[in-house]
Amino acid sequence: MEYEQLISELSDFRDSRGWNKYHTLPALARAVSVEAGELNELFLWDVESKKDFSDKSVDNMKLELADILTYGKSTLFRTVC
Repeated sequence: MEYEQLISELSDFRDSRGWNKYHTLPALARAVSVEAGELNELFLWDVESKKDFSDKSVDNMKLELADILTYGKSTLFRTVC
């Protein structure tokens, strides 16, 4: 999927649910903080117990990173555009 198409779909998804009014910079800071905490928890337990991450851990990390990037892009896009 191309970047512009992804941004368009994210914006349409957000707008169709009326979430645009909730996507503010303070809300972004809170959301990213929560998601980063969840990502940190994955690293905390896996790094302490073994060197290599399991496939499940890697998938979970990707999902948490996707959440952070999605929040950031949808909020910043709203703020700038």
